[in-house]
Amino acid sequence: MLKCKKCGSVKPKDAFHKSKTGLGVRRTCKACAEDNRRARLRTKHGKRAHQSQRLQHVYGITLDDYDRMFAAQDGVCVICSEPETKMWRGHTGRAAVTRLCVDHDHDTGKVRELLCKGRHRHSHESNQLHQQTQRSITMSLAVKYSTAGTAGQPSPNIWGDCPVDKSLVAPDELTYVWDTFTMNFVANATQLGPWYVVGTSPDTAVVTDEADGVINLSGSGSADDEAFICSNMLCNEVIKKNSNKRLWFEASIKVLDGDADASIICGLGEAALMAADAIADDPTSYPTTALADYDFIGFMAGTNGTNMGGIDTVYHQDGDSGTVTVVQADVVTNTAGTTTNDDVYKKLGFKFDGKSTVTFYVDGTAQTTTLDIDDLTGDKLDDALGIIIGIKDDAGGADDLQIDWVRYANDKVACGR
Repeated sequence: MLKCKKCGSVKPKDAFHKSKTGLGVRRTCKACAEDNRRARLRTKHGKRAHQSQRLQHVYGITLDDYDRMFAAQDGVCVICSEPETKMWRGHTGRAAVTRLCVDHDHDTGKVRELLCKGRHRHSHESNQLHQQTQRSITMSLAVKYSTAGTAGQPSPNIWGDCPVDKSLVAPDELTYVWDTFTMNFVANATQLGPWYVVGTSPDTAVVTDEADGVINLSGSGSADDEAFICSNMLCNEVIKKNSNKRLWFEASIKVLDGDADASIICGLGEAALMAADAIADDPTSYPTTALADYDFIGFMAGTNGTNMGGIDTVYHQDGDSGTVTVVQADVVTNTAGTTTNDDVYKKLGFKFDGKSTVTFYVDGTAQTTTLDIDDLTGDKLDDALGIIIGIKDDAGGADDLQIDWVRYANDKVACGR
């Protein structure tokens, strides 16, 4: 039996920590030693010393290294771009927000980034997921230093703030679609992978001489024929004032040379629009009676019966009787007799900030006129929306629309921003 020099209690030898000197144990019992440790941790210096010791032991970094990483990430998780919110009770018994986790490679020991608890758990569970995540992180970091982006690739100005990794680690929080159409399709099929083909005898095929695969859409050649590809419904009441649910959309399309008598749409529409003649049979009065009377937002070009006009940013709501509201005209010009935009891919996109503004982009450049959600009836598009892209021929001739890729995302839950 030994007496503790702090509390004075007489206790058995196993109640003391072992020591290489003297009696082989320390003079202070384990209970008092723990009290001393907790007291040290209540001091700022003691807490930092403990944290630094653990970081050095487990990850080979100092607390100063951690602080620099934390500052470089603006105090948020590198994947979801959100601060940590998980609470814990430390040695003092007071509730506090836990620190971001240090993510590291379990094979090499190399420290990667700081993650919140939820993302760190998923990364820990799957090294394959981490490799996917790292590719997305690299892209996300790169877009901070770019604007319109590389031709033929999604535009950083649109996608720079989209947490695409949520589709991997938290699919219940983000809807994400990214298709470069590299799968094999059957001509004239009514379903191409996840896409539905709508129209009168649409001709669909893969253009094999394009590097990443391309969908070619055309009608049967008859006047007023149309062909569209459509997705399932992807969101409902996201484009709504203060929904706190953001939305991103972009597609790379081109109308082939000589298709001057065609009309096109590219954006999001409700299911009923996809099942109907989406574009009016005689769109020469565009933008009046230009669409079927259902919700749509995105890009549209009408025709005067001889030449396709410029591409406008537009929206349409139930009850507008087919008359689209032009947000900004001629964001892509199409002058008769010129080939400025013939046979040229254009990246058409928009994003909703979750609050009150839809911003439209052409080739990654924001257009000057935005859509204020206050301009919408009821301050929202109140029907479920999905992707719809297609072409309608006014006078016959099997006009063609080619789609290189489509990208879409929306928050499923309010993001709190």
